[in-house]
Amino acid sequence: MLLLHGFPEFWYSWRHQLREFKSEYRVVALDLRGYGESDAPAHQESYKLDCLIADIKDILDSLGYSKCVLIGH
Repeated sequence: MLLLHGFPEFWYSWRHQLREFKSEYRVVALDLRGYGESDAPAHQESYKLDCLIADIKDILDSLGYSKCVLIGH
């Protein structure tokens, strides 16, 4: 289960859901580009949907998954 936050939140906004779902799923909540303590991209184009989709795919690949339950707000 991959939990993605919205502006201006960061991974900590999912703390209750992380506890709730950890018994049934591998649950991951992370900071998106430029939020929390993550590095901000140099250009606004890096926030476009295509880049976010690529980020999600890269995250899944690095965790060893090809699909997930995706939750966002």
